Amino acid sequence: MEYNDGAFKFRYDFLNHGVDGDEFDDCVMPEELMEAIESGRKILFLINPPYKKATPNKGQDDTGVAKTRVGAWMIREKMGIAASQLSTQFLFRILKIQETNKNVKLALFNKPNFMTSDGFSALRAEFLKRFRFRDGFLFNASYFDDTSDSWGVSFSVWDNKPDDNANGFEHAIVEISNEDFTVKESGRKLLYNCDGLAKANNIFIKGTNTVSLPSMKSALNIDPDKHKRGR
Repeated sequence: MEYNDGAFKFRYDFLNHGVDGDEFDDCVMPEELMEAIESGRKILFLINPPYKKATPNKGQDDTGVAKTRVGAWMIREKMGIAASQLSTQFLFRILKIQETNKNVKLALFNKPNFMTSDGFSALRAEFLKRFRFRDGFLFNASYFDDTSDSWGVSFSVWDNKPDDNANGFEHAIVEISNEDFTVKESGRKLLYNCDGLAKANNIFIKGTNTVSLPSMKSALNIDPDKHKRGR
């Protein structure tokens, strides 16, 4: 199809090839690319990694989907549930490559929870030591074929600067017009985490009066089956 004429294309298992325990021993990556990484040349990862994960919320993997060499490396480094998701395994390997080449930059599609969720805090702490959020936008996942419309996807751009105190990541919200298929910005959204801050679910009400404590399914929904009372 003469697409990207002159580019060198090759197949590569990013989560298994070249990973030997807790280090790289690569005999599959093309020599030219390996030399570019090791010599400090500018490298841009532009990726849409798979979002597949192991058993939700447990870090278990009954299906074997997350059983990769990179995943095993992450478990040894105590990366929590990030080790059970393929998309964050990609981030971990890029992070390790950036330890060798400081000129690595990144632009990716991903679920935004790697920037916000407590479960990804261990990976995020290491990631933000080497990468800084520059810009991003959010859109409905249903814009991808055969994908649910109940969650969102972010596209975020990161440069090679540390940002180890980052709590907020502002994104544009974009929609595709059904009339002319143009992409339009419809608002702004601040994605944030509470790393290093006091969290509301850790604040207890002291006193003698009994108060109602609704159990939340999410930030917007109360779970009536788990509604409980406390002090």
